[in-house]
Amino acid sequence: MKFKHMNFMYKNIFKSIIAIIFILGINNTARAQQEALSTQYMFNGLSVNPAYAGTHEDLSLTGIIRSQWVGMSGAPNTQMFSIHAPLRRDKVALGLNFQHDNIGVTGSTVISPSYAYRLHFKNEAILSMGVQASFINHRSELTALKPEKPGDASFAQDENIWLMNFGFGMYYYTDKFYIGASIPTLMDRNFSKNDVVQAKMDRHYYINAGYVFDLGQDFKLMPSTMIRYAEGTYATVDLNATLYYDNLFGIGLSYRTKESASVLFQLYINEELIIGYAFDYVLSDIRMATYGSHEIMVNYRFAFNKKRYISPRYF
Repeated sequence: MKFKHMNFMYKNIFKSIIAIIFILGINNTARAQQEALSTQYMFNGLSVNPAYAGTHEDLSLTGIIRSQWVGMSGAPNTQMFSIHAPLRRDKVALGLNFQHDNIGVTGSTVISPSYAYRLHFKNEAILSMGVQASFINHRSELTALKPEKPGDASFAQDENIWLMNFGFGMYYYTDKFYIGASIPTLMDRNFSKNDVVQAKMDRHYYINAGYVFDLGQDFKLMPSTMIRYAEGTYATVDLNATLYYDNLFGIGLSYRTKESASVLFQLYINEELIIGYAFDYVLSDIRMATYGSHEIMVNYRFAFNKKRYISPRYF
């Protein structure tokens, strides 16, 4: 009875979050992209939340390659890689996230080591609290541009600047439910040289949640959502639903407010390896100039402890 009560509570919490985020999404639209986006965010939580470290209960590696707005010159191109694992006593987990992003003649590289402390509950739920430090490199190849006025000093040399930032997050999960909140960039920072601001980094906020519903013996349905907000801009919201069959594959649909609609596919090769693909159809005014966005995801989990049961990973 207690287990049923907990499931009922999780469902109510999840429905409330969905309703709030959906309302926010209707009334807001994205104005800027300062941090790299990922349609398959549910498999790469470490990129936005340091408390996600250790959630796969073994050493886990995730790689994502994303080509956004294919066919458009200078469109964003992103590579992400993360590695994380709990330590032997299971109360502490460590992680490392790497992100490389190019947009036009500008690029950024972010390296973020993370630490998470985990509280275990009797209902097998875990509350994780994480912190991270981020080392950020911003580059601009200004000399590659051709200004209208030759000799413009603003384009005379390239820029290469390093900054540091810090982040914090919380993540509560069971084998069927998760909810997380994080601020991966706690400090507002400016990329500047000679007192001239080259780029601005605003504080970002994330909330994400998901729940796995059993639909008979072979099928499972997982709705999930993520809200992103950066100070000075409007919120953007992802709404996703993925149907899984017999732990073999999953097919899903996703919607990002006023920006894109997506199709997702995950293939479970074995207990350790998952391969995913997502295609985004652009809904904004630039859709006539692009063929959409493509994203490939690979997750591998090392099952060093063979005695531990490996549950299917939906997030």
